[in-house]
Amino acid sequence: MDHIYVAHSVSENRLEWCGNLQEHYKKTNAILPFIVHVCEGNTKELHEEIESLNRLGALNSNTILVNGVYLEEADIKLISAKKASLVWLPNSNARLYGRQPNIKLISDLGIPVAIGTDSSDTGSTTLHSEFKTALNYSKEYLANKITARTLVEMTTINAAKILGIDKEVGSIASGKVANLIVFEDNQEYDPFDIFLKLKQEDFRMVVHKGKMVFGDSEFRKIPTVDFSQYTEIRLNGKSKLLYGRPLQLIERIRHKLSEDIVFPFFNIESDE
Repeated sequence: MDHIYVAHSVSENRLEWCGNLQEHYKKTNAILPFIVHVCEGNTKELHEEIESLNRLGALNSNTILVNGVYLEEADIKLISAKKASLVWLPNSNARLYGRQPNIKLISDLGIPVAIGTDSSDTGSTTLHSEFKTALNYSKEYLANKITARTLVEMTTINAAKILGIDKEVGSIASGKVANLIVFEDNQEYDPFDIFLKLKQEDFRMVVHKGKMVFGDSEFRKIPTVDFSQYTEIRLNGKSKLLYGRPLQLIERIRHKLSEDIVFPFFNIESDE
């Protein structure tokens, strides 16, 4: 995205790295995406954040509210009336607050929802971990209202619409950027259910902007791809091709840290 505006929070305890919230919002012209954290605590001030945003004129259809774990019913109804959207952080909410936003009411009112990971300190390293937490929550509290398909939509077309880029990305369609994942089909199961249960090594191919950036070694047979730009790796015992030189990057990081660090989101080894 070329233009996006961010403010940490509207509360007095907000981080100052994004400056004045109202000034940042004015730059959006009520069109460009405006992202702000809300209701991340159970204090009187934090409970008033939605009303404060509305009073400042910063609660509109381009407003993307992150977290919202302590949103009250009146807040959610105002968000719906203003056509704002929400980013749900299942793992972070569970770890920090032991609860989730009122997803049932949010869903019933048709508020657009995307799903995210939050920071690696409080959230998770993969979206699949968020999917698992969200599905468990849906099963326990929502009578399975949030399905596998719903969660995939939250990370694809919903997210694209919220950011105003759904004409370019968010779904597999003619004229859109080719960002997609290829995996093994099983006619006996719903493909969305299969996708949510995949492990990293189960991804047959990942395509970003029309280029294969990750895939099975067997795709080396594709004649139109310059495989000199790829690295042969092993991911949990499976041979894969990864675009670029990730092993050298890991080695440089380890050298700088003077530590043989292993990244949970990047657990690869050479296949040579």
